[in-house]
Amino acid sequence: MKAERAGGVLLAGAAKVDISPELPVVVAGYPPPRREASDLAAPLFARAVVFQSGRIRVGLVSLELLEVPESLVDRVRERAPLLGLDGVVLAATHVHSSFGGYDPRLLPAVAATGAFD
Repeated sequence: MKAERAGGVLLAGAAKVDISPELPVVVAGYPPPRREASDLAAPLFARAVVFQSGRIRVGLVSLELLEVPESLVDRVRERAPLLGLDGVVLAATHVHSSFGGYDPRLLPAVAATGAFD
């Protein structure tokens, strides 16, 4: 992504998607024996904002997960250009009462990215 001189119109859009897993689910971030959640105190979300200035479009995504799995990062790298994005920043809130980071089988079903390895 090439830096351009600031100026003109800055466009922005935002979205929030529920990424709560089907229950029961193993809670991330704890050593064995792993804790299993059978209910949710609150839904888990992915929040995104996309900014565009001129021809440059970038996205920022915050996921309520322990960490962002590398397999998801790879999938986003593949799909970002198809969405017209020049760059994407993925970040996890590192919540220990969530899932993610160690079991990539859970994320495709809730993140709507399709199957990925």
